Order: sequence, then structure tokens, then C-alpha cells
Amino acid sequence: MKRSIILILILTAVFEPFSSIKAEEDGASALAGLGLLVSGLTIIFSGIGDIASAAESAEKYNATLTEMSLLASVHEVNAVPRMFAQPAFSRAALLKNGDRRVFYTLQVSQRHKNPGTATLWSLGSTLIPTASGYLMMEAGGWDSNSPSFIAGLVTVSGGWVFGPSAGHWYAKQNARGWTSALIRMAAYGVGFFCLSAVASEG
Repeated sequence: MKRSIILILILTAVFEPFSSIKAEEDGASALAGLGLLVSGLTIIFSGIGDIASAAESAEKYNATLTEMSLLASVHEVNAVPRMFAQPAFSRAALLKNGDRRVFYTLQVSQRHKNPGTATLWSLGSTLIPTASGYLMMEAGGWDSNSPSFIAGLVTVSGGWVFGPSAGHWYAKQNARGWTSALIRMAAYGVGFFCLSAVASEG
């Protein structure tokens, strides 16, 4: 918890100059700058939190699985077998107990989810689109009207909205994954709105 607070303070100090470029002009601009800062921190911390907790989601899924176990079912058997009757069960699978026989079957659990793989899904699905989008924006000369820049921005945004949730979806924790993704999507919407407000003041 203490490390999280320190990280928030560091990120606040880093992003403050960018979020308050127009803060001195009027109150609306200051509010937009604050909204941009809050939305940015929400996206960053939600994404990092999802990446860090992907392994926990895999372990949670594994805990719900039924382990491999022997199941015994008791079958009533006629005391006097009929002539030429076929045996109901093989000797290896039956345990005779008076006029009852117990048939053993093996219940196999579903495939477990690897916590390390869950983390890699979240991390890779975030970093790969981020790097790819950065290269696209670089190729577009950081011109906001360039198709390459716009495509890169969309790629980076998609990576940070959906990427961190990929490990949770892998771990079958769909509700957790979608909840976090929707929170980041909303934060992006607020951030772009605030960014537009700040830009319009220029």
C-alpha cells in the first residue's frame, strides 16, 4: 500500500506539468487538466493492477476445479447368475462385496490455468500494442492529422484498455477482466474529453 502511494505521488509529479499547461488561464482549463491527470492515473494503475493480479486470477480458477479422484458406484448383482450370462464388469474394475459390486471410475479435472501464462497474456497484450502504436505515431511524425499517428494512438489506447485484462480472460475470470476494461475505457473517454477542452483553450 505504501509503495502504491509513493508511485501515485511520483506519477502525479511527472504528469502535472502536462495536465496543467493551461491551468493558469481559467478555472475550466484547470478542471480539465485535473480530469486529464486523474484519468491518466486511473488507466495506468488499473492496467498495472490487472497485470500484477493476472496470476492470482489463474490460481482462483484452479481452486474451483475438481481434482482427479476415484468415484465409487455400488451396483446390485444377482446372487445366482444366469447360465451363459456375460459378466457385467471386468474383474479389474469390480470389488465384490456380498451381493454388491463396486465399480470404480476416474473423474478427471479440467485443464488448469498457468499463473505465469496469465501474467504473460496481460503483459504482452499491453506492451506489444503500446510499442507498435508508438512506432506508428513516430512514423506519422507525431502529426495529429496523420493516418499513421491516428492508427498508432488507437493501437496504444486499445492495448491499455483491453491488454491488461487478457490474462484474466485467459484465467476464465471474465467478469473481472471486463469490469477493469470498462473502467479504463471510461477513463479514456474522460481523458480525451479533457484533452479536447484543454486544446480548445489554446
